[in-house]
Amino acid sequence: MESSLVHEDGFYMMGLPWRDDAVSMPNNIALAHIRLQQLKKKLSREPMLHVK
Repeated sequence: MESSLVHEDGFYMMGLPWRDDAVSMPNNIALAHIRLQQLKKKLSREPMLHVK
């Protein structure tokens, strides 16, 4: 934490101790497309939900 402590514009900013700067996120575009299709089907089956 001490290595990330910065004084800027009258405020102190500090990095979170458990955060890693090199975070690798998985590519989940395929899963997002599947969930979108499921949502479209659900909304087409339930018109009142679609209106809301």
